[in-house]
Amino acid sequence: MYDVRNYRSLISVFKPKILRGLLFVHQTSYIVHPTSYTEKMLLDIDFIQYKNKLRIRKTSERMEIYDPVRRRYFMLQPEEMVRQLVIQFLLLGKNYPLSKMRSEMGLTVNGLMKRCDILIFDKNLNPFFLIECKSAKIAINQDVFDQIARYNLSFKVPYLMVTNGMATFCCKMNYDTEGYEFLEEIPELRIE
Repeated sequence: MYDVRNYRSLISVFKPKILRGLLFVHQTSYIVHPTSYTEKMLLDIDFIQYKNKLRIRKTSERMEIYDPVRRRYFMLQPEEMVRQLVIQFLLLGKNYPLSKMRSEMGLTVNGLMKRCDILIFDKNLNPFFLIECKSAKIAINQDVFDQIARYNLSFKVPYLMVTNGMATFCCKMNYDTEGYEFLEEIPELRIE
């Protein structure tokens, strides 16, 4: 368990109102700064190995990529490529069932409609794992962690992940102790 009180060199000041109850903010308004994460917290996942599983086509107007979760083609954008690689990793590498996944699921944050990239449900159809994907050009920084934290206000999932395809971080939330623990691998989804 990472306690920000013991890692003063890894902290930066942040407004506690936004994250209260999510990525937990210590009473002194400090939070672990994601750009200072150690190698231990960074997951080593080769999403590119799933590139040959993607269905990409060229129309007369644009390149498109197939989303097996939403069962249709979408314009091929860098973030969409990362999202589809993560979905293939979850399907083939972690054996998550397609029926438990939702992509681009709508939610309301502070009265505004937003969409989370990937949401995984457990066997009882409770939100289990929230994943935020970014383009490889976007650094995984405090803003990305703040975004997934705000989205998690709606879901209160036990697991969060952020990735740009090159850098991936995953943590397990503990709502009882208002803490979180960075994981060395993606959690298993038990569906029996």
